[in-house]
Amino acid sequence: MNNRIKLSTSVDEYPLSREEAFEFVSDTLGITNFQEVMKKQGKAAFLNTLLHRLKHTVPITNVTAFTADNDQFIGNEMLFLDKCKDDMLSCRSGQCLWISGFFNALLNHLHYRTTVCGAGDKYSGILNAHASVIVHNLETHGSRHLADSSPTYPIFEAVPLDFDQYSESFIRFGKEWRFFHSGNGLIKLCNLIEEGKKRTFPFSEIIVSEGEQWEEFMDYRTRRHVPLSQFTELCLRCMTTSVGDIYRRTLYIHGFSRVIGKWVTVQNKIWIRDEDGVLVKSMRVRSDHDMIDRVTEYFPQYPASLIETCLKNIREYKSNQAVRPRSSVSMA
Repeated sequence: MNNRIKLSTSVDEYPLSREEAFEFVSDTLGITNFQEVMKKQGKAAFLNTLLHRLKHTVPITNVTAFTADNDQFIGNEMLFLDKCKDDMLSCRSGQCLWISGFFNALLNHLHYRTTVCGAGDKYSGILNAHASVIVHNLETHGSRHLADSSPTYPIFEAVPLDFDQYSESFIRFGKEWRFFHSGNGLIKLCNLIEEGKKRTFPFSEIIVSEGEQWEEFMDYRTRRHVPLSQFTELCLRCMTTSVGDIYRRTLYIHGFSRVIGKWVTVQNKIWIRDEDGVLVKSMRVRSDHDMIDRVTEYFPQYPASLIETCLKNIREYKSNQAVRPRSSVSMA
């Protein structure tokens, strides 16, 4: 990509003002008098409050990524970050860069020291496909905590990274989870394979610990600070080229619906789960009109016109890929 703008994770360069950050915490996240709450709870506990509220407020989605004229952002990453910020303030959100980039800037305004790190999404095969936040000096000087703000992942509290071989396990979404050190700051999030059950993905790594099998779900490169510009470049490649093919073939939304008080996943079908990850209901989507009605019911922050545009763009993309000449596919 030409004309790359080198961005850091500093507040001065991410287009979120102090007033916007404070208003988002107090009004959108509903933490009134948040400065007093932070003082009373302490910075570590308040960080967990922020994570919990944010994950229950903004979904993760590809809707906002594929309903804009994305070519306008090539060579103008600040304009793209303006869009990401506006999507977050409206709770329409976006993909992980939208959420983690915004959360990183928000924490800086609240006087947390942070950096952005990359994580391995081996299912897409794209390096640093996921962005997350490392919080430094939270409890003691030199301490590091992982704060993953994406609602996709079962991390609702900041994870201290000072464990030896593996962290304490925790239950979320109906599964038992644990982090494992893998050397050089690489931390692997794994879920326990219950006795008599198989791994979720046939190609995932299995870690055997004390007679138990743990399936790798995600790995975090916690000691490598990744400039925000690298994530914006990757996002724009996914939004404007075939690199993002797997993200462009179906409308996707996953988040907490405040309307029904449940977790809702939209991806061809609709799944509704409770806080423990127990499936409450699943529904087929019979038409575009049905999809639009369901999405706007559970997530009213999305206007019907936006969902309609997203579905139209997905159909056009799939149609263009179907007729694309084989010779035009680069193997480089």
